Amino acid sequence: MKHDGYKEPKDLYRERKRDNTIPLVVGGFFVLFLIVVSRQFLMQVRSEDDHTIAKDIGMLQGLFNTINESSKIIAIRSQKSPINFLNVQSFAGSFVGPLKVAYPENWKGPFRTEPLEFQGKEYEIVCTKKGFYIVPGEGVVLANGKVIGETLKFTEESDIDAMIADPAQLLSQSYPLAVKIPIAEQLTKQTKIEDTFPHDDDELASY
Repeated sequence: MKHDGYKEPKDLYRERKRDNTIPLVVGGFFVLFLIVVSRQFLMQVRSEDDHTIAKDIGMLQGLFNTINESSKIIAIRSQKSPINFLNVQSFAGSFVGPLKVAYPENWKGPFRTEPLEFQGKEYEIVCTKKGFYIVPGEGVVLANGKVIGETLKFTEESDIDAMIADPAQLLSQSYPLAVKIPIAEQLTKQTKIEDTFPHDDDELASY
C-alpha cells in the first residue's frame, strides 16, 4: 500500500535529474550571453580603433600635402619608413627623415611636437610601384583581425589602392585605413626609392 506523497525511486530520480538540469541550462545560456556580449564589445572597440586610424591617416595626408606643396617630395630613402620626422624644424641637405625634397629651404616644420602613434606603433610610409602611401605601423591590429606586417604585408608589388577598397584588408565601414600621398613628379621605379644613404652633403635631419 502506497502512502500519500510516496514516490517510486524512479520518479525521484527523474525529479532530481530535472532539478539538476535546469541550473545547467540556465548557466549555459548565461555563459553564451556573456560570450556574445563580450564579442560585440570587442568588435565595437576595434571598430572605433579603425575610425581613429582613419582620422589619423587623414590628418597625416593633409600634412604631407602641405610638405609637397612647399618643398616638393621627389623620393623616399627606403621601401618602408616610420613617420617620426614631422617634429623637425630645420635640416641640412635635401633629406628630412626618409624624404628627399626638391626645395628644403621651403620646409615649414615642425608640424608636430611628437610622432603620431596608434597601439604604440608609429605610422609608416610605404613605397609601391603605384606610389607612396601612409599606413598603420607594423603590429597594429585592425578590426577585421588583420595584423599589419604579419597577416597584411606591404611590398613594392602591393596594390594598396585595391586594399583600401576591400573590407577584408584596409577598408573599415567605408573608412580607408591607408592613403596615397603626393609626389612632385611621376617617378620611375629606379628613382622612387633611395636605397642608399644620402651623400655627404645630404645630412640627416636634426631634431
